[in-house]
Amino acid sequence: MAEEHLERRIARLESRAEIAELLARYAFLIDDHEFDALGELFTPDARFGSPGSTHTGRAAIVANYRTVGDLYPITLHEARGFVLDFTDDDHARGQVTGFSEQASARNTVITSFRYDDEYVRLDGRWRFASRQVRTLYAMTHAEHASGGLAWRLRKRWPHRAPAPAQLPAYYPEAGTDPEAGTDDT
Repeated sequence: MAEEHLERRIARLESRAEIAELLARYAFLIDDHEFDALGELFTPDARFGSPGSTHTGRAAIVANYRTVGDLYPITLHEARGFVLDFTDDDHARGQVTGFSEQASARNTVITSFRYDDEYVRLDGRWRFASRQVRTLYAMTHAEHASGGLAWRLRKRWPHRAPAPAQLPAYYPEAGTDPEAGTDDT
């Protein structure tokens, strides 16, 4: 009985290490624009998205990454920390904190975010079954240095209208927005 318990604990540790490697590989493949290989990290019917936008299936997910890769040809993605909860030996849920810098010819955007993930072991490998991203902020260095982290509209991608961020969930309406000229504090 104790031996069986030890084997299960070792298997869980191995799974945690494999999922940690999945997270690192994801960042490397995005930054290297190896989008077909990135697609292989997802199950065939996986979902990837953010509030208001979800892509289902590997082909749609890869197409989304190609579109973003065209907008920002130079990127640096980091998985900064994660927590996992196993639902059984082949399924887990997790949250991952992340940071990225994404550069175009005109702008470099820095962003901090959190992934809500579902993982499944498929064909002996851990993969993403679902990856949903929520944003704390996305803005240029200049906006960040000007106090942008305290603004209500912290999602400030140059190719989109400014929008509220999803994090922190407990304080979504904070800050001063320079365009609105209002102080919500």
